[in-house]
Amino acid sequence: MKFGYVPATLVVLAAIPSLVVGNMEFIRYQDDDVYVQSRGRDMRWMFGARGSDDRKVKVRNMLASDSEMKNEESYRWQVRSDMSRIEGDPKKGDCLRYGDTFYFYIPAEDRWLIAGTNDSNQEVETRNSSDIDVKNWLDLENYQWIARSKVSTGWLDDEDEDPAFGECVQDVSLLYFQSKHMTSRWLKGSHGSDGEKVQVYNIHKDSTSAAQRYQWIVRKSLGGGKLPDGALECAARPESAEGRWRSIPSNYNAESQTFTFIQGTSRMVGREETQTNAWKTSVTASYEHDWVFAGGSGKVEVSAEYSGSITTRVSENLIEEKSAITTSQFKSGTIWQFTYSLSDICETEPWDIRSGDLTLTDGKMYPPCCLPGMFVDNNNPHGPCVGDSPCNCSDEICYPDKTKRNLRH
Repeated sequence: MKFGYVPATLVVLAAIPSLVVGNMEFIRYQDDDVYVQSRGRDMRWMFGARGSDDRKVKVRNMLASDSEMKNEESYRWQVRSDMSRIEGDPKKGDCLRYGDTFYFYIPAEDRWLIAGTNDSNQEVETRNSSDIDVKNWLDLENYQWIARSKVSTGWLDDEDEDPAFGECVQDVSLLYFQSKHMTSRWLKGSHGSDGEKVQVYNIHKDSTSAAQRYQWIVRKSLGGGKLPDGALECAARPESAEGRWRSIPSNYNAESQTFTFIQGTSRMVGREETQTNAWKTSVTASYEHDWVFAGGSGKVEVSAEYSGSITTRVSENLIEEKSAITTSQFKSGTIWQFTYSLSDICETEPWDIRSGDLTLTDGKMYPPCCLPGMFVDNNNPHGPCVGDSPCNCSDEICYPDKTKRNLRH
């Protein structure tokens, strides 16, 4: 019996708009200057003190005037892990993670963001390094912030409630910032009649209409300002990225098969947060580097060397799940579809991206051994792979030449 591999381009029935695949960017301690954009109102970025006596913190449209643009450095923040190490943060270059306790710092002004500076514990200001007693841990708590992916109960030690705990914060991510000076105090922007006020307040006691004022977009570039402005709400978890061949209902007796298969992902159905380019880039970037090819012989790591064509395939299939029908593509046997799976910080359980890459083998006991497009012989998917590309079958199948069998090990 003849086997066969049919690349996705032969079976996709409708044109799918391409997505430019970008690199996954993380927010890093000290190395990155970031803009902190309020999601409570269009064109609002947080800035700190200007001048030696000005401690105010507000959100304002930096693009509104030339005079405001001249104060651009006061809008640029860094995340720090240690207030006593201005020149060399202990975590310099490491990514900010959800659940981290950190400090907001404006390097141009040598100012630190502090909460709870008035009797109501709601005021937010900045203070100069020379005004801070770094040996007094009680004083430092007013400067400490916790990065959260969602609103929790408000207790300072409820890290397990954050589904993204421990994950790196990606560029343009949507976050909540919890003040550590007391329970249930969250950074709130775009408040007041002019929409410029910044404070800390208990979101659980606030009106539901104010919910977005507690949301912040942390970004390396200023962005356009119009909300949602590409905010990344459900960042992908790159360490969860996998791919495998899965069998679909097949006819073993007919001379040719007419069949229906599902293409795309159910993750996008009715979910606005998955429609942004930032989310799509986060997903495709998860396959730019090491990920797992699962199959008949367990799990094989896929290096960046063989990921280029795969990221293109992932991006092409980030569409809402739909049915596609093809006829007479295969003779009798088992039809296989390549499926990608991963999770994001909003969904702890993995979800699938079903591609249009299909192939045929003699039966379920003969799974395809290679990544899509990597078969030495497209008519023999249960056989060796091109060059040193990942092979997920036995050594005897993957390396007919015995001298090459040590490549896997």
